[in-house]
Amino acid sequence: MLMMNPTVKGVQELIDQFNSSTYTAGFLSVVVALCYWATVYALEMLPRTILFTPTIRKVLSDYAYPVSSALSM
Repeated sequence: MLMMNPTVKGVQELIDQFNSSTYTAGFLSVVVALCYWATVYALEMLPRTILFTPTIRKVLSDYAYPVSSALSM
């Protein structure tokens, strides 16, 4: 059985937006994906800053993916 890399599947979904819909929908999908990535990255890097208390920084960093998913809905 061939296992597909989730990143490749995500890229295929973005490309499909350009093929099956309008270019606007495709570009909007790319913008949403980049915003999601930037939010996860920022939350993962939060413990290295002086923002908030150490406990809040750790919790936000630990839950970066669920927080980003909730924000992108």
